[in-house]
Amino acid sequence: MFLGGCGSDIAATAPETWTMPSTDAPLGPAGTRQSITSRPVTAGVTYYQIQRGALSPNDFWTVNIGFYPTQDAAQADADALNALGFDTRLDRSAGTDIKGDALGYYLSVGKFGTQDEATAHANQIAEATANKSNKFKPGVRNTALAGNGATGPWIINVLAIKPSQTTARLSFALPGGNNLGGTGETVSAAVSRLGAVAGINAGFFSNINPFRTPQSPQPPRSPVGTTVVDGKLVGTAAGGRPGVMITTTGAGHPKVTVLPKLTSSITVTDAQNSAIDVKSIDRPILGTVVN
Repeated sequence: MFLGGCGSDIAATAPETWTMPSTDAPLGPAGTRQSITSRPVTAGVTYYQIQRGALSPNDFWTVNIGFYPTQDAAQADADALNALGFDTRLDRSAGTDIKGDALGYYLSVGKFGTQDEATAHANQIAEATANKSNKFKPGVRNTALAGNGATGPWIINVLAIKPSQTTARLSFALPGGNNLGGTGETVSAAVSRLGAVAGINAGFFSNINPFRTPQSPQPPRSPVGTTVVDGKLVGTAAGGRPGVMITTTGAGHPKVTVLPKLTSSITVTDAQNSAIDVKSIDRPILGTVVN
């Protein structure tokens, strides 16, 4: 979902009255067929849904055995499945690394018209390899989501807010009850827990758990980027990602300001004025954020 703050600082030159573009959303080829529906959420808040495009006849459901860094790395698993009568293929990733090389390869089986057909075939592979040294628990994927050129379908959810017309309060909450290292939480679950009228994802999140413990074994869905809750810095900047600052105007209306290309600079100073730079707070000590 996207949060539209009408009249916010980042769009100071924009008209105060914002309307949903009704012709061509900037997604997919120009002229792609689309429809828009809307409904009021509360005073000054409107929910829009754009349905755009259609599935290409070139896309399909397939069984996903795994993702491998190179073709050679996938060869042993491919040979094992081929020997059992399952015809495998390697699908190159759409994305590339910073050198322009493939991120890796999907080891795939079959082409299916529906998710149920692909799932049934995945179950056959799991059963056929249950007593083998190489046990596979494949999943399924749709090639329209692989990152290549696509024609849809896309569903775009937009939450448009007119600050001067609403009494709703904008707030930020970490998943799982403000626990950055917790097990995560869906948007709908967070909305239910907080008693909110609506909720949106604030940005990218990480599935890597730098806080993994026996008490918290699952990967968190922690936000990637600067994170401040109630004035406390709980997560430092990453990769120059932008941030959203939510404040309240003198008239009591919510105000949204987009802060582009945020960086963090933290120094700890002791009583003798000796200082040391802090690299990051609640971020993995190794690795690079690339998405």
